[in-house]
Amino acid sequence: MRRLAKEEWEKENERLRKENERLRAENLLLKKVKALVEERESRNRRIGRGPLTN
Repeated sequence: MRRLAKEEWEKENERLRKENERLRAENLLLKKVKALVEERESRNRRIGRGPLTN
C-alpha cells in the first residue's frame, strides 16, 4: 500500500469527517423516530389498542 501525499491525505480526512458528521446526524434522527414510535405504541397500549401494522 502506497503512502498518501499530504494533499490526498487531507482530502480523504475531510471526506471521512463529513461522512462521520452525516452518520451522526442520521443516527440522531433515527433515535428520535424510534422514541416517537415507542411513545405512540405506549399510548396505544394504555388505551387498549394493539400495535399499528402497515
